[in-house]
Amino acid sequence: MIGTLERWMLLALMARGEMAAVGFVFAGKSIVRYKEFDRKDFAEYYLVGTLYSILIALGLTTLL
Repeated sequence: MIGTLERWMLLALMARGEMAAVGFVFAGKSIVRYKEFDRKDFAEYYLVGTLYSILIALGLTTLL
């Protein structure tokens, strides 16, 4: 659910050309998850999920 909302938010921001705001979304997300980054498996999972979200939103923005 959260990933879906994240991708919709990214899509809306990218469609408006607000690329700097995309960085704020991920900065906020990282602050909330900061303590969990000590676990290597979580850090990799987080990075892959983040890149996947950006890729999906960027692809959909390109199609618009």
